[in-house]
Amino acid sequence: MHHNLIVSNYAADGGCFDNDDGSSYYEMHHNFCVFGGHKGDFDGHSKYSHHTVYIYPVSYFKACFSMDIQNIPPKGYGETYSDNICILQDAGGMYLHFASVELDDPSIDVGIHMGNNTLYVPGGAESATVVGQSSQMSFADWAKAGHDTTTKANGTMPTFDEMLSWGQSVLQQ
Repeated sequence: MHHNLIVSNYAADGGCFDNDDGSSYYEMHHNFCVFGGHKGDFDGHSKYSHHTVYIYPVSYFKACFSMDIQNIPPKGYGETYSDNICILQDAGGMYLHFASVELDDPSIDVGIHMGNNTLYVPGGAESATVVGQSSQMSFADWAKAGHDTTTKANGTMPTFDEMLSWGQSVLQQ
C-alpha cells in the first residue's frame, strides 16, 4: 500500500490502515496520513511501515505506533516502523503504545523493529512517551535503554507549510 493520502476522520480508530485481526505481510510506504497512526494488533505480523508522514496520529490512542497484541511477534515475523515522520499534537504524546506488553519484555527488541524516525512533539524527547501495559517512560529514557536509538525527537513543531511539503514530497517519490 503506497502513495496514498489518507485522512482518518470521524474517530476512525483503525489507524492509517486498519491492520488487525491477523493482518500480515503488508508493506506500507510513501503515504501521507492525517489522524491515522500505524496500528498492529490482534496477533498479525510482518507489517512494514516506512517513509510515511503521520500527522496527529490516532489508532485507538493518540500514538505514532500502537500495538494491542497478546504476544510480541517472534523473530522473522516482526513489525517494522522506520524512516517515518510523526507529528504528535500534545506534550506527553505517545510515540509507542503497547496495550498488553510490559516495557521490560526482552522480546520487544526481537519482534519490534524501529529506527530512523523523526518525531515532533511539544517538549521533545523528554515529553514524548512510550507506554506499556502497566508502565511508561519518556522517549529519551527508552532510547537511553538501548531501544530505537536512531530515532530523533524534536520539540520545535513544524509549520503547516512544512507538513504539507513533506506530504507532497513523500507522495511524489
